[in-house]
Amino acid sequence: MTAPTLSKSPLAAARTNTDALFGVVRPGSLYERPIAERHRIVFYIGHLEAFDWNLLREPLGLEPFHPSLDRLFAFGIDPPVGQMPQDSPSDWPLIGETRAYNLRVRERLDAAIDRAPAQLLHVAIEHRLMHAETFAYMLHNLPTGAKTAPAAAPAPSGEPPAARMIGIRAGIATLGRPSGNGFGWDNEFHETAVPTPAFAISKYKVSN
Repeated sequence: MTAPTLSKSPLAAARTNTDALFGVVRPGSLYERPIAERHRIVFYIGHLEAFDWNLLREPLGLEPFHPSLDRLFAFGIDPPVGQMPQDSPSDWPLIGETRAYNLRVRERLDAAIDRAPAQLLHVAIEHRLMHAETFAYMLHNLPTGAKTAPAAAPAPSGEPPAARMIGIRAGIATLGRPSGNGFGWDNEFHETAVPTPAFAISKYKVSN
């Protein structure tokens, strides 16, 4: 049984998600580092497109057009082992150059996306959505004045649901993936069985 062909629409939706998050940052703060151990914001703006490009370029038969940015935005400016990042804003490309690189990556990938292997396209989407989550954490650490205020949220139309806990019986929780079981990120291997005592968990997510 062959895997279904994945259209470009899920990737486009994931791009819309991350574009909106980057859009929260005011232009003058794109070279800030909200979390000391992480890269500057500009890295992530280039990294998502560089990841997609480096992942899909060869399978789609596309020639590189900016190898230095392909490498820079793949890994960033890594500090020496055991040290915190020491790079300065001037070590990074101008935001205009970064956005031009992103645009060209998207144009070239989108022109050939229907030929992309379905599994690799899933990897690109999952990678982007993981960064959407982690970048949201970074935004929490960015000063309020460095962010644009979101549009006012609509008022709720009804009463919130009553909080309720759900009991989970004791048992064996199986974590991770067995080796050879398709694609997985490096922290997903290997499969481990863990005895888990009974516990209770809220039916609803905790919102922030």
